[in-house]
Amino acid sequence: MELHLEFQYEGIRVRTDFSTRPPRLTPQHLESLWLSSADLPIPFTGLKELLLMKLTMREKDYPIVGELARRLKNVDERLLFSRSARDLLQIAKDNPHAVDQLIASRPLLSRIKDGEDAVAAALDAERRSFMKADEARLATYQKAAQPWESAWPALAPKISNLSLSQAHAVICDAAFPLLPTTL
Repeated sequence: MELHLEFQYEGIRVRTDFSTRPPRLTPQHLESLWLSSADLPIPFTGLKELLLMKLTMREKDYPIVGELARRLKNVDERLLFSRSARDLLQIAKDNPHAVDQLIASRPLLSRIKDGEDAVAAALDAERRSFMKADEARLATYQKAAQPWESAWPALAPKISNLSLSQAHAVICDAAFPLLPTTL
């Protein structure tokens, strides 16, 4: 689940995203993320992690992904995540050996030799495949949640007058046999 919170602070628009289980981040990556932000005054997600979370089924996320990729310091990461044919061609021109090493990880890099239009077409196809993969991922969660969705109307009235901790315990007891712990 993802929650968005937007507010003004000293004249600046601040937008925050909260995610219960960020997609496309491995458990090891999540652990590393928590450890790296533990001592920060305000914990935040790094560029690469945010970029991975934004590879969704929403068309509007891909310009954001592209801008985040431009800010990555590591050339290999820029090659792996750029959404711009022009950027990819320039990075490849400046770092030809990096491209050869990354083709297995991002096959569209093999199209760089074919020019901007070929790379742009490959980027479009890649974006559509990311969108379809995210749609399939969410469908898996939706299917897994169906038993819980069916049980909720009967459960909701039972917890309406309970304290938060009591309601939490009742919800956990009811959810545990209905929801999978892995997908």
